[in-house]
Amino acid sequence: MGFVWRYLPLRASPQDGSLDKRGILLLIGWAIPFLLAFSFWGPERLGAPVWGGVLLAVALFFLFLWIRVEKDHPSPLFALSLIEIPTFRYAALAGFFFGPIFLGGVTFFPLYLQSVLGYPPAESGLLLLAFTVGGVVSTGAAGAWVSRHGRYKPLLVGCAIGFALLLGIAAVALPVQMPLLLLLTLMVMGAGFLGPFQALISVVGQNDVPIARVGSATSAIQFMRQIGSTVGLAFLNILYVAGQTWGQGRLLYGVRWVFGGMAGLGILLVGVLLLLPDERLRSERSS
Repeated sequence: MGFVWRYLPLRASPQDGSLDKRGILLLIGWAIPFLLAFSFWGPERLGAPVWGGVLLAVALFFLFLWIRVEKDHPSPLFALSLIEIPTFRYAALAGFFFGPIFLGGVTFFPLYLQSVLGYPPAESGLLLLAFTVGGVVSTGAAGAWVSRHGRYKPLLVGCAIGFALLLGIAAVALPVQMPLLLLLTLMVMGAGFLGPFQALISVVGQNDVPIARVGSATSAIQFMRQIGSTVGLAFLNILYVAGQTWGQGRLLYGVRWVFGGMAGLGILLVGVLLLLPDERLRSERSS
């Protein structure tokens, strides 16, 4: 907080406009019931599944009202016209599918390390440092590569194909025992494939957006990622329980099914990325 207070420049908003209070309230009105609806489905549901349907209906009702308000407001919380920009549209969709892949890995891979490979929690945490370091290094390398060459699509598509294949192999052949060196190698590879998405998705989504709407576009992409993470994690949890049931209670099969679901999400992510325009990042912003 002290650093922000001292060094963040105080600048006026690029445009004047009233706060979209109705848009904020209606966004809360549809987002919360939509996310809670998934808590009533699956193996560890919060209550009767019918309540999930009721919440989903409430969410759709408020979503309809929210769209109408955002269309008519002079300074909307989220400008729906941004959807017409291909780079923003497909970057937001990419964030939706990337969210559950990343969160699924963070959630279920430690479970594999501790409950299948037998590492204690402390050692599991230390091993995850390899994943963290690999992600940081690959994110920096990806940023440097894109800054130099300007093209982002080949890198994103290549990385998505890489971790989709890696997850597909894990879904079929994830072992009960694994040498430490091989484990670290695979973790660094996975982090290397995932790292570029951490920052590039938002940067790509901002590329063709007018500067006055960059903040709205960035938050919308992050919001789509959070929505995808919540929905996708519920889906992966269902696969985890189904895999254990099919494998007669063996946790390894549950984790394999999860990685299979993540591989499927990776294939969908590749399809979305292939729709991205293959262009260079702009060095100058349009107003």
